[in-house]
This record gives sequence, C-alpha cells and structure tokens, in this order.
Amino acid sequence: MRTAILFDFDGVIADTFAMNYEVSRSFDPSLTEDEYRARFLGNINNYRSWGDDGERRKNDEAFFSRYIPKLLAADMYPEMTAVIKELAKDHMLFIVSSTLTAPIAAFLEREGLGGFFSGIYGNDVHRSKVEKIKMALSGHSLEPSGCVFVTDTVGDIREARTCGVDSIAVSWGFHDALLLGSEHPFGVAHSADDLRGLIAKKLGAAV
Repeated sequence: MRTAILFDFDGVIADTFAMNYEVSRSFDPSLTEDEYRARFLGNINNYRSWGDDGERRKNDEAFFSRYIPKLLAADMYPEMTAVIKELAKDHMLFIVSSTLTAPIAAFLEREGLGGFFSGIYGNDVHRSKVEKIKMALSGHSLEPSGCVFVTDTVGDIREARTCGVDSIAVSWGFHDALLLGSEHPFGVAHSADDLRGLIAKKLGAAV
C-alpha cells in the first residue's frame, strides 16, 4: 500500500501563530488569544456566518493581503526541514491548508523544500479540508488507512476523521497538547523525534 503524510502548514511547518493573530487583530482589536485559538476548533473559514460569496471573497482578500507579506518573511520550525526530507524518502507528502497555495509554494521554495511535496491544497482549491483531503486521496489512489494528517488544531483532527484519516497532533502550534489530546488523535508529538516515531508506528503498520 502506498503511504502518504498530509501536513497542515501554519503552526506545523511555519511558525505563524503570532503573525496570524496580529493580522486578525488588525481587523478586530478586541480579539483575545483565547478567542482566536477557539476559531480553530472547527474549520477556520466557518468561525462566523459570512454573507454572500462576494462578501466572503472581500474578507479573504483583505486578510491575505496583510498575511502573505508576513508569511514570506516568517520562520520555519527548524527541525521540520530534516523531518520533511527524511519522510519524503518513504512516503508521498502533501500540504492541506487554509492558506493560499501560491504563498505556501513560495515559502517551501525559499526553504529548499518545493520538490518534496506531491501536492499543495490551499484555500483557493477548496475552503473545506474534508474536500481537500478527499482530493488528495482520490487523485493519487490512496487509501485512508495508509495516510496520516499532521496538524496542530482540533478542527483539522475532526475534518480528517470525517475522511477516515487518523491525525498526529503537534504541540508547538495553535492548540496545546491537552486540548489536542482530548480529541483522541493517533498521538501527540512534542518534538521532531516524537513525530518521526509516531509516523513510523502509524504508517509502518499500513505497509
């Protein structure tokens, strides 16, 4: 069986919580960190009831116009470079994110990682991670049991589960280990070595 690892981007690969919160507060100065983190208990696109498609596009454009320049200057979690290169030797790798595809690709190219991913499914591909996970699976003839989603939010764990895909949560992103563990992922990684071990345990059994 072919195996694949689907990565969330913000908070897993790119160290972007502070900048995301800063951009969000530029639209809502009263927004607290706890309120912002709570938006990721589901799909971030659904944290509020938007108006029509035109209003939603307008709000997306306003957010990303401020977000993208900051992303392209953001740091990557240092240990993730080696992790990605190692995992790409044995598994297909994908990005499934609520960030736009093009700036993710530019960030990865900057880090010398562009060639290690078989696909990037950003917010411009679909707003639902359920649908994007399904696209990755069906487009590459992958079985859910042979895949794992690496994420830092409860909302992602729930969306992956809808597709029959287990998640491995990382504790260095948007949600803390206790909250992530309450959603019963396959495991919670506190370090790059933890992540390597959990992936080996999960996908080794699928081969």
